Amino acid sequence: MERRLYTRRDCLEFLVAAFGGIITATPLLKLILGLEEETSIVQIKASEALRKVPQIPPVSQPEALAEKILAVLPSEKEAVFPQETTELPQQIEIEAKTSNEALPIAWMPEPVLRWSPEIKEVADKYQVDPNLIATVILSESGGNFCAVSPSAALGLMQVLEYNAPGENLFIPKTNILAGVHYLATQYDEFGNWDKAVLAYNGGPGNVRRGTIPSEAKRYLRWIKGMWNEVNQAGSSTFQEWSEKGGKILVEKATQLYENETRLKVVEFATIEWHKPYLYGGEGPNSWDCSALVQAAYRDAGIEIPRTATEQWQEAGRILERGEECLPGDLVFFTLNKATSDHVGMIIFQPDVFIEASGIAGLVRASSLSSNSGIYREDLAKRVLGFKRLI
Repeated sequence: MERRLYTRRDCLEFLVAAFGGIITATPLLKLILGLEEETSIVQIKASEALRKVPQIPPVSQPEALAEKILAVLPSEKEAVFPQETTELPQQIEIEAKTSNEALPIAWMPEPVLRWSPEIKEVADKYQVDPNLIATVILSESGGNFCAVSPSAALGLMQVLEYNAPGENLFIPKTNILAGVHYLATQYDEFGNWDKAVLAYNGGPGNVRRGTIPSEAKRYLRWIKGMWNEVNQAGSSTFQEWSEKGGKILVEKATQLYENETRLKVVEFATIEWHKPYLYGGEGPNSWDCSALVQAAYRDAGIEIPRTATEQWQEAGRILERGEECLPGDLVFFTLNKATSDHVGMIIFQPDVFIEASGIAGLVRASSLSSNSGIYREDLAKRVLGFKRLI
């Protein structure tokens, strides 16, 4: 029977999924692995794993369950560890390129190239071509670490939270690590980059069933074309992608990075993502809405009042109706139509903002657009106005 490569973590998740999904927490997976490094490679027959799953009885103690699941996996001594320098297969639908090929790419926009060090480091870790990673980042976010999709995918590589539980996906390197891990996992399963790219965008289930969404097919065409043109002075595929709407992504990223003060304010706020909300909290471990905004601006050298009411009354200028928001602009909310009782910060146009939310109990990303997976209808009905301080 053909043997396939899985990470030890993949083996565990595979076993647990078949067993009934009892284990989902990353700390428990680490406990089971007994490893700090979660990407160690091990060979195991999937059919053997499935046959052994029924032998594991339900237990109430996670440590006991860990021991039982670990028992069906090869030990570290028995496992086969390929050398880390193993090259990617050459006979694949997209031409394979060596993983140490240098950035930058002549036609690649600056918002993507700014992440070259992080791209190269992660590429080396997973043995994935850095040029492919850069092309995926371009297609997904235009290089904008604050990008949020209608489906609530986050950051540079548009990673969904459930694919990286407990991680702050607005931190660029964290996002690239999560995105490339997911992409490499698709390659490990499907054995070629065409299907890996299709699975990254359209979902591995659709690839297994052969029901590829048209959007995923179009996505593969963009990625494949641009990846094969990385060594050229220009890319016709990039130009086509830009004309079909991609340039909007790049423009949003450029607006974020062209002003250092605006960038610093947004970086501060997004680093606090998912920290707890506390009424009156002024950081660093918990925040209320106006304290988070005040601290972000203070970090950039700008002093603003403490409360949302004072910020609305005294800080910056009110944007005119129809005036486009920029990252770092503030959005204010009201219950009485007269003054503000809540504030958030725009991080991605037109209306994705970060807020310390008392309702959610944490710092979260929210949207005023009804087609968004992070739409906040309650807040959309309470918008008082937008202000610009930078």
